[in-house]
Amino acid sequence: MITASAVIAWPDNRGEPGLLTGLWLDPFALVPPGPPGPKASGAYPGVMPKVNPDAPLSDNQVPVPVLWTVRTHGALFGEVDCSDEVMARYLGPGRGIKLKSFGHDGDGVHFLLTRAGTPLHTDTAYTRYSHQLVLRNDGNRIRGMPRYDHESLWHPPLWPGVMYCLDTHSPHQGTPDPRIAPAYVAKVRGLAPMLKAVIAVDRDRVLAPDEAWPLLRRFLKVQMADRSYDAALHSAPRAW
Repeated sequence: MITASAVIAWPDNRGEPGLLTGLWLDPFALVPPGPPGPKASGAYPGVMPKVNPDAPLSDNQVPVPVLWTVRTHGALFGEVDCSDEVMARYLGPGRGIKLKSFGHDGDGVHFLLTRAGTPLHTDTAYTRYSHQLVLRNDGNRIRGMPRYDHESLWHPPLWPGVMYCLDTHSPHQGTPDPRIAPAYVAKVRGLAPMLKAVIAVDRDRVLAPDEAWPLLRRFLKVQMADRSYDAALHSAPRAW
C-alpha cells in the first residue's frame, strides 16, 4: 500500500499508482505523422544537430514539441535515488550541458539524465517520440523555436510525477522554467547545475498515456546504480 507521505507533488494523490489526472494536450492539437527517422545502432546519445532558431520548420515538424503531459499519482518517485552524487557518476564532473541515456531493458525503457538543459536541437538519428516520466527536475522546461515560445503555449511544469511525450524530430530545447526555479532564470545559480532525471521509452508513434505508463512505471523501483552505463553502450539500442 502506498501511503500519502510517499506521494510527490499533488496533495490529492492517493491510492495505487495511476494516471490520467490533469491531461494537457499540445494546443496545436494536430500531430503530423511524418516518416519514422533512421534508427541508431546503439544507446550512446550521439550528435544532437543544433538548429538555427531562424530556420523554417519542415512539413513534418511541430512548433510545440511537447505533445501531451499527464500527472501521475500514487507512485513512489522518491524510491529512485536521483541525488547529486548518483547522477554525477553518469554525468561526470562539471556544470556544462550533458546528456546520458543508459540502463535499457528489453522494451527499451531506460534512464535519461541531463545537466544544464540542452541547446536548440533535433534528435533525428533516433526514434521520434520519447515518452518520459519525471523523477527529478531542478527547473527545466522544454520549448521549441524561440519565436513560438509564448507563455500561453507553455506545457505545465514538469514536476516529479509528470509524464509527457516529446517529438524529438522537431526542434526542442531544455531551458529554465521560472515556475519551478526562479533563481535559475535570475541567473542566481549558486554552485549547483540544473539537473533532470527521467524514465524514458521511445517509439515510432505517439503512445497514449495509458500505453506509456505501464512501460515507464516498471523503473520506479529500479536504481540507476543497478543499471550499468558501460553495458548499455554496447548492448541496448535506444531506438525500438
